[in-house]
Amino acid sequence: MTNSTPVLRIEGAALAFGSQPLFTGLNLELAPAEHLLMVGRSGCGKTSLLRAIAGLQRLDAGRISLHGSLATDAGTLAISPERRGIGYLFQGGALWPHLTVEGTLRFCLKCGRVPRKEHQGRIAELLEWVELSGFEKRRPGSLSGGEAQRVGLARALCMRPKLMLLDEPLGPLDAELRYSLLDRLESLRDQLGFATLHVTHDPREAARIAHRALRLEGGVLQPLDLEGSELSPLQPAIR
Repeated sequence: MTNSTPVLRIEGAALAFGSQPLFTGLNLELAPAEHLLMVGRSGCGKTSLLRAIAGLQRLDAGRISLHGSLATDAGTLAISPERRGIGYLFQGGALWPHLTVEGTLRFCLKCGRVPRKEHQGRIAELLEWVELSGFEKRRPGSLSGGEAQRVGLARALCMRPKLMLLDEPLGPLDAELRYSLLDRLESLRDQLGFATLHVTHDPREAARIAHRALRLEGGVLQPLDLEGSELSPLQPAIR
């Protein structure tokens, strides 16, 4: 990692849900091309933190910087969500049911102001990355769970982000599909060089490809040992 500027820096972040604080004074840094695993129970604030990083949720206090530039200062968005250069992979893919695979990717490229003449080539490239070439005319209802999640991954990669946010991306998949998607994520991270913040309630699911792990509990981040019993990987760790 030759670039010393963090892809993501969070300083003193605070957010409450009604009268219930989710986190207070939270600090976090993510290095270029790093895969950081964040675990925590449902409702602990993991998704809210991802949404704040993406600019979809305003903080009550604190700052978020991306690539050294201030993106969020408490409730003020210094950089709008569409300009943050972030890919977001939701649980279950969260695809639009009325759009084909090609239509989904084309819509994202259009929103990202990619010239129309580049769309076809970019769509072909994206589908090759996720091993779904030939699926252009398929709709979500005709896709398996693993295929839908790979379309979601292609959509997240549309703008070639340097930061990927993964929100329980493996939840609806069986074990074999989980391993397949994890292998695809690891390969693409090595190829494209993006950093990954991967949140989950299951600490085992991505331990084998993560560089580091943290637990969000009681609004505080605590380091976890990737080799310890608390984070036993589903398969032997790959280093």
